[in-house]
Amino acid sequence: MSIPHSRPWITESDIEAVTRLLRGGMISTGDHVRNFAKRISEFNNSKFAVVTASGTNALTISLRAIGVEPGDEVIVPTYVCDSVLHSVKTLGARAVLADTNEMGLITVDSVKRLLRRSTKAIIAAHVFGNLADIESLKALGILVIEDACQAFGSTYPGRPGIRVGTLGDVGIFSFHPTKPITSGGGGAVITESPLLYKKILENLSVDSFPRMSDLQATLGLSQISRFPEFDERRRNLYSQYKKRASELNLKINLNIDLDSPFRFTLKTTGQFEVLQQNFLDHGIHVRRGVDSLLHRIEGLSDYNHINATELYNSNLSVPFHPSLTDEEVRKVLESLELAQ
Repeated sequence: MSIPHSRPWITESDIEAVTRLLRGGMISTGDHVRNFAKRISEFNNSKFAVVTASGTNALTISLRAIGVEPGDEVIVPTYVCDSVLHSVKTLGARAVLADTNEMGLITVDSVKRLLRRSTKAIIAAHVFGNLADIESLKALGILVIEDACQAFGSTYPGRPGIRVGTLGDVGIFSFHPTKPITSGGGGAVITESPLLYKKILENLSVDSFPRMSDLQATLGLSQISRFPEFDERRRNLYSQYKKRASELNLKINLNIDLDSPFRFTLKTTGQFEVLQQNFLDHGIHVRRGVDSLLHRIEGLSDYNHINATELYNSNLSVPFHPSLTDEEVRKVLESLELAQ
C-alpha cells in the first residue's frame, strides 16, 4: 500500500472517546466545546481561547476582531496556504504579499518596505515548525496575527513554557486532519487581550459563523491529551530523518534545532513533477511545501518574491507524521536517495 504524505494519528483512545459521546446522543455545540476551549487556553498558558469550525474561520474572525475593514491592507507572506488570502479578501481588505526568508518565514526586512498608513495588520505564519520572529514584527507597531496552524504545542527557543501563538496580538490554530493534532476539522483563537476576546466572541455570535460541534471537540480533547506522545514521536522521526539526509548529503529547509518539527522538507535541484513520480513509483506520496504561491495566484511577478519562489521551486516535503509505522518510516528513509 502507498504511504500518504499526511495522515491523522487516531488510536483506540480517540475512538472510544468519540464513541462514548455518540452513545450519549448529544453531539451539537455544548459542554465538550467549552471544555476544549478551556483546555486549549490551559495548554498554551493563554488567558483566553475560542474554538471555531475551522482554522480559516479562526483567522477571519480574528481579522474582524482587530478591526480590519474594506480598504485596509494586511501584510501576508506569499508562502502560505491560500485560505489566508481568502480570509483577508472575505473582509474586503487587500492582501499585500511579502517575500520570506529561505525558511519560508516572513521577516521584519520583508515587511518594512510594505508598510503604509493603510496597513492594519500583519499575518505571520510559522512554517513546517520553523518559527517567525513575532516580537520583532510587533515592534513595528502593527497588530500581528500569529498563524500557528503548523506549530501547535511548540515553545519559543530559550523560553520554556512560552507556547507558540501567545506572542502575537492573536494566535490561531487549525485542527484539520493534516495538522499537529486534529478534531476532524475545527480551529481556535487565543489572545491575552480581554478586549479582543470580547470582540472575537461577539463576531462569532453576530456573524453566525459555523460552530465547532461536541463531536469535534471530543476528538480534540482526546488528541490534546496525547500531545506528549505526538511530540515525542515527531522528535524521534526528526532525528532519524536528519541522520539519513546527512548521510546522503541532502539539504533540509528546516532549522536543525526545531522544538517541535511539523514537516520534513528537502531542498532539491530536480524538477518537482519528476521527483514526485519517482517517489510515487515507490509507493510514497510527496508534496511541495505549499500548493501555490499567493503572488502567483494574484497574477504578480516573482521579481519581488525571490526567496519564496526559490523555496517553492526547490522544496520537497516527504511523509513525516506520527501515524507512520516503523515499516513505513524505513521505506521513507530508504526512498530519500530519490531526492538526490
